[in-house]
Amino acid sequence: MVYEVVASQALRDQLKCKEIWVVGADKWRNPDEDLPQDFEARRAENYRELRKPLDAVVFVDELREQMTTELTLLNDKMPRLSWLDIAERKSGAIRLTAAEAQPEPRNLRRVKAEVQRRWGIVPLIDMLKEAVLRTGCLDAVTSVSGGGSLSPEVLAERLLLVIYAYGTNTGIKAVASGGHGHTEDELRYVRRRYLSAESARAIAVQIANATFAARSAELWGQGSTAVASDSTHVRAYDQNLFTEWHSRSAVAGCSSTGTWRRSPWPSTPS
Repeated sequence: MVYEVVASQALRDQLKCKEIWVVGADKWRNPDEDLPQDFEARRAENYRELRKPLDAVVFVDELREQMTTELTLLNDKMPRLSWLDIAERKSGAIRLTAAEAQPEPRNLRRVKAEVQRRWGIVPLIDMLKEAVLRTGCLDAVTSVSGGGSLSPEVLAERLLLVIYAYGTNTGIKAVASGGHGHTEDELRYVRRRYLSAESARAIAVQIANATFAARSAELWGQGSTAVASDSTHVRAYDQNLFTEWHSRSAVAGCSSTGTWRRSPWPSTPS
């Protein structure tokens, strides 16, 4: 497995710089296809449009001069930066002073007040319930687990509570103390019996796919890459070999729009 990961990382790095390419792909295509097919025949015209010299030596000299100038400015300015300290230390030579808090935007409180006036405060558990009702994502749980003796209604309620417990870091014990009629032992049984990694992944897939099917392409475009709204480190990109996700957001994603790569590795639902 370690060898496979290292091989995939090497493949990713070479794809990024196009040392290798994928036949029939778009972003990862042959670099020769990046240029117009008549580029050589119209080289002088193309270089004139790009504002670049035809002579490679002149181009390299200009680039070297620009880099030397910028690095010299950086070297001269860094010692005089009050928020930067460079010294030998075990934690790292560079230390940055935390930036001061920026003033609050003028209309931010007005926007928040108007949103609350129109729609009020919606509990997160209600958002999760609405996502389940709209997508039917909990149907995937029984298919993964192979069924059981609990009725669909009871199973759905307990699954919602367990997902909420893990997604908000509240914990099953704290959630079980609510006035919903389900005990801690019952919730833990559903967690062990039904909420496996496979079933959680199946739930995430259905919610994310439903999100991309419902969101307005006029606002968000056609891509399947989105951004987490709660500052969680969650990233996934189309045609990328690797994806990153946070376990909390993977189950509590109904509170934010997470990033997603449709296949083969799911990430955060929205």
